[in-house]
Amino acid sequence: MVDKLSKIYSQPPSRTIKSKRKRADGDLLTWYVDSMKANRVLNQGNEFFNLFKNCLLQPYVVDGKPALRTIPSDKFIVRATNPLDRSKPTQIVLLMGVKSDGMGRKVEVYQGFTKDEILYFNSNGEIETGMMADNEMDGGNPFGHLPFAYVNRSSNSVMPKQDTDMLAMVKLFPVLLADLSFAIMYQAFSIIYGIDVDDENLKMAPNAFWRMKSEPNSDKTPSIGVIKPQVDISEVLGYISATLSFWLQSRNIRPGAVGQLTAENFSSGVSKMVDEMDTSEDRQRQVEYFRPAEVEDLWPLIMDRMHPYWVSNGLIENTAMFTPGAQVEVNFAEQLPLLRRGTLVADLKVEVEAGFLKKRDAIQKLNPQWSSEEVDAYAADIQAEKAANMPMVQPKQEPVADEEEADDGSAA
Repeated sequence: MVDKLSKIYSQPPSRTIKSKRKRADGDLLTWYVDSMKANRVLNQGNEFFNLFKNCLLQPYVVDGKPALRTIPSDKFIVRATNPLDRSKPTQIVLLMGVKSDGMGRKVEVYQGFTKDEILYFNSNGEIETGMMADNEMDGGNPFGHLPFAYVNRSSNSVMPKQDTDMLAMVKLFPVLLADLSFAIMYQAFSIIYGIDVDDENLKMAPNAFWRMKSEPNSDKTPSIGVIKPQVDISEVLGYISATLSFWLQSRNIRPGAVGQLTAENFSSGVSKMVDEMDTSEDRQRQVEYFRPAEVEDLWPLIMDRMHPYWVSNGLIENTAMFTPGAQVEVNFAEQLPLLRRGTLVADLKVEVEAGFLKKRDAIQKLNPQWSSEEVDAYAADIQAEKAANMPMVQPKQEPVADEEEADDGSAA
C-alpha cells in the first residue's frame, strides 16, 4: 500500500526559477537537483511520509558537492515551542548512536539543532566537547535557521500520532492465512471411530483386513465410521479479501474489483485488487504537502542560507551565486488513476476521432512528463512521417483526340 501511495515523484516534477537571471539561476538549480539526486531522495521521503506521516529532509555537502538525505522517524525528535503554530518544529534532535563515556558506561549521543545553536550532547546532559572540536563547531548555527525541511501530515501536532491499523493489518493477514493452514492440516487427518468393536484386534496398516461380527447373544451391531473435519476454504479466503478491501476503503483507497475469490484465484485476485486500486485522490493531497515543502522550505533554505555559506567557506565546488530574491516554482504531474497504456491509448483514440480532443493534447496525456516543446516536436515528426508515407497521386490527364478524328471534326 505504501508503494502504491508513494508515486508523486515517479514522474519528476518540473522546477523552474523566477529571477532576473533566469538562465544562470536555472542552470545552478539543475546542478543542485542532479547532484543531490533530489527526485530519488524525495521519492524515499514520500514513502516515509506515507509510512510515518512525516519525513525530515537534510541538505548537506560532501566532497564539494551538495547532497540530500531523508531521515526516518526513529532517528529524530522534533519539538514545537511556538504557541501559535504547534505543527512547525523549532527544535530538532538527531539520535547519533551509543558511545562510551570513558568510565566504562554507555551513553546515547544526540545532535541538537535550533535556529541559533548546533550542539552534540549525551544522555547524561553533558556537552560532547570532543565531538564539537572534531567537527570544528563552536555551538553556533551558521545558517540562522534549522538546516532541515520537515514535511508533516498533521496540522495539530509536530509529531503526528502513528497509525495503529497499519501494523495490525500487516500482522493480521499472515495470522489469518496461518490459521487457515492449521485448520487444513486437521482436515487432512480424519478420525476413525468404532462402535461395539473389539479394538484389540484392529491393526492400522495398508493391507490390514478387519473382520467384525456381532455377538450371538447381543442385539448390538459393531460399526466403523470416520469423522472428517471440513474447512470452508473459499469462505475464509473471501473473508480475508473482504477485510483487505474494507481496510483500503477506510484509508480512502478504492480497491480494484476482483469478483468471487476461490482457492484457485486467490493470489491473482488479491494481486489484481492491489494493482488496480485507485490512489489518485490521496496522491493529489500529498502533492499539497510536498509542493510547499519544496517551494517554501527546502529550496529557500538551500538558495538563501546554505549555498552562500558553503561558497564563502570554500566547501562547494560550484561558486556561482543565486540571484537575491530568486524563487523556485514546482509543478507536479497530474495524479491520474492508474491505467494501462493500451487502455489509455484506446480511450484517447475515441476522443480524438470524435473531435472532443486534439491530437496534440492526446500526446501530452500519454507522455505527461514531456514539456510543451517536446510534445510539439513529436507531433510535427508524426505529421512529417505521415506525409512522407502517403502515396503519390498522379495528375489527371485529358484524352487527346488523334489527327484523323480532329480533321473529321473540323470538316464536319
